[in-house]
Amino acid sequence: MASELTAGKITAEDATAATLTVRSTGANANPRLIIDAGGGSGTADPHIKFDSDGVDWSVGVDQDDSDSFKIAKSSGLGTPKLTIDSAGLATFANGINLGNVASATATTLDGYKEGTFTVTYGGTTASAVTNSTGIYVRIGGLVWFSYYNNGATFASSSAGATLLGLPYTCANSSDSNYTAFTYQYGNAVDGNSRGGYIGRNGTTMYFMDDGATSAATYVDGSGQKIMVSGCYQTNDAF
Repeated sequence: MASELTAGKITAEDATAATLTVRSTGANANPRLIIDAGGGSGTADPHIKFDSDGVDWSVGVDQDDSDSFKIAKSSGLGTPKLTIDSAGLATFANGINLGNVASATATTLDGYKEGTFTVTYGGTTASAVTNSTGIYVRIGGLVWFSYYNNGATFASSSAGATLLGLPYTCANSSDSNYTAFTYQYGNAVDGNSRGGYIGRNGTTMYFMDDGATSAATYVDGSGQKIMVSGCYQTNDAF
């Protein structure tokens, strides 16, 4: 089955999937527009393909992916650049550029994630730890975290109180990647410590004495409380 228009050429083909092809001029000229109605679930997906001199973009519904709407740089819907599921959740393959420079890493938001991480103690022997789980939110390369332990027992503490186990590695591109964290509440650290810093290229928090460059020490005893939070930069993949 076929029909033509004098201004161009339209061809309707009745094969495995019904298609409608619109060409600029001539039987094989590009650019062209192909509307593919698909053949039902499990066969060809209904989509529209834009062919501009061999560069293909397709938009349509992927029946094998719960009828998600997709935009792909291909002749079909494989490896999509954008997917919108039936609930309206949009997923971008390579992030969202928030600047005015194409493919610029510095202006590309490439991910968001919320989660938890497990904290361990360094510079002491810790036992009876009430809580070892911290929380975090990551937006792009920025990680915010918070941790609170309502009680623990410390013994044989020495200089160099640390908390280990941050969810992502702190960036290591310059000295400015050393990042401060705050110790808002607790009785677990001496030296009037108000917090400390996160070491570059690691996942460790180092407590420091207040107004000094010396490392703080945990206070031995039971019922030791600690509350910390902070932000730092990471280059880790999501």
